[in-house]
Amino acid sequence: MTPPDIEAHVLSGRRQVKPCYYRLAPLLAYFALAPAHAQYADQPVYFTEPLSGQRASEYAIELATTTQGRHEFVVPRDCAELEQILHDGQADRGRVIDRRLWHKVREDCWFHQLLTRHNGSAIQDHVSTYDFMNARIEDLPIGTDCNPSVDDDCGRHGGNRHGIIPYFPFALPPGDHTADLPQAECALRDGLFYGQLYALPDGIRCDGGDGQPSLRLIAVDLADINGDGFLDAVLRFIPLGPGAARAPLILPLTRTSDDEPFRAPDLSPAPLN
Repeated sequence: MTPPDIEAHVLSGRRQVKPCYYRLAPLLAYFALAPAHAQYADQPVYFTEPLSGQRASEYAIELATTTQGRHEFVVPRDCAELEQILHDGQADRGRVIDRRLWHKVREDCWFHQLLTRHNGSAIQDHVSTYDFMNARIEDLPIGTDCNPSVDDDCGRHGGNRHGIIPYFPFALPPGDHTADLPQAECALRDGLFYGQLYALPDGIRCDGGDGQPSLRLIAVDLADINGDGFLDAVLRFIPLGPGAARAPLILPLTRTSDDEPFRAPDLSPAPLN
C-alpha cells in the first residue's frame, strides 16, 4: 500500500500541511524505533508529530472535513472541537491518508484526556521510582488465569478500541516444548522484550527464540488516571517483528505501596468512548 504522505511547510512562521506523494511507512515505523521516555504527572502530555515523527506537546495538522473542506487544527488545543466533528459525522475520511490522520487525532485527544482529567489533585506516588525499562515480568500483571486462545485480552492482539490491555501483552498458552524451558528470570532489557512469554500453571517461562526483540516499551507516562489519589504508570508498547501491528498497546499499572505487585487500575468510567 502506498498512500500519499503529507509534507510540512513553514509559511510566515506557521506550520502548514499539504498532500504530496511520499510514502508514509518511515513515519509509521517511528514508534517502533523511538526510545522510551518517562512523563510525569501534571506535566505536558507529549505526542508524536504526524509529519516529522518528533516528540511535541502540541502539533498543527490539516484535516479534511465535510463542512469546512481542509482545515488546520491544533492538538490538544482543539480536541473538543475535533471530537464534536467526529461525533457529528463531519470528518471526511474518504482517502486512506485522511482516515489515518483522523484516527491519530482521535487517539491523541483520548490519551491527552486520560492523562490530564485528574490533574491538580493530591497524589501518593508508589510507581515513579520503579525501573520499567528493565521491569521483571513477574512484577507486572500477566493474566495466568485466562486462556489466550479464547480471550483476546490475554493475547498479543488484546485491548479495547484504544489499545488498552489489562495484562502484559505476550502471555501465550503453553505448548509441547514449554515444560523444558528453564526457570530463568523474564524481564525487559533496556525497554526490549526478547522471544516469547508463556503462562504455565506453576508460573511464567520465557523462550528467547531467535534472539530478536518481539516487543518495545516506547513510553512511560505517569498520572493519576482514575482519580483515586494514587499515581499510575501508563506503559506503551509496540510489537516488533515481521507482520507485527504498529499500533501501541497501552498497559496502565498502579499500586498503593512500594512493596506490593502492580495491578491494572480501575478505569470506569472511561474518559472517552
